[in-house]
Amino acid sequence: MISHLPGTYLGTGQPTTSFKIPRGTLILPSWFFLPWLPTKEIFLHHYNNMSPHPTTSLVGVKSIPAEHLALASFPAISYADFFTARHSAPQASPEQWARAVFGSTPSLTQKIIWTVLLGIPLAAKRSPDTIAGWKVGGRGKDWVRLENRSRILRANLIVRVSQDDVSLLSVVRYENWFGAVWWPTLAVLHRYLVPRILSGAASRMESRAAKL
Repeated sequence: MISHLPGTYLGTGQPTTSFKIPRGTLILPSWFFLPWLPTKEIFLHHYNNMSPHPTTSLVGVKSIPAEHLALASFPAISYADFFTARHSAPQASPEQWARAVFGSTPSLTQKIIWTVLLGIPLAAKRSPDTIAGWKVGGRGKDWVRLENRSRILRANLIVRVSQDDVSLLSVVRYENWFGAVWWPTLAVLHRYLVPRILSGAASRMESRAAKL
C-alpha cells in the first residue's frame, strides 16, 4: 500500500495519507497510455480532418466559462474539460442526446473504465433516472447532468445541446491524494475518447432523423 506521495496532490484541501487503494482497482502506469496519445492540439487537428463533426475543446477549470461550471453539483472543482461537436440533427432533448452519447445502460467498455479503473458504481438496469448507470442529478432546458462518485473522486458529466452543437462538460473533484494522482493519468484517455464519442452520437442522431 502506498501511504504517502509528497508533492503530487493536485486537488483542493489536504491529501489523505492513510488512504487505502480500493480492492479491485486496476492500476496502470502513465506510460501505458503514452505511445498512442499525441498532444491535444495535434490529435484534434488530425481528428477534425477526418470527422464529419468538427470538435473543439477547453481543458482546465480556468479555461471554461463560469456559466458552464455553474451546472456542476459541487463547487470545489479539481479538474474540468469541455468538448463541443457540430451536428445537423433535428431538435432533441438533452436527455435524448445524453442517451445517444453514453447509452441507456453501461457497456462493457464503460464498466471497465468507470468501475474497474475508477471504482465508480453503475446501475445495471435501464431506468428513466439513470443514463449509462449514472444518476440523472439535474435537468434544464438545454442540459442534463449525470452524477456519480467513488472513494477517490466525485464526477459530473453534463451534456448541453443547441441547434448546431452538442457539448460534454466533465468535472471532477478529488476526494483524496490517490484520486489526484490517478485521474490525471486516465484523463489523457478520456480526452482521446470524448471527440469520438460525441461524433458518434451526432451521427446516430442524424441517422435516426434520416430514417423518419
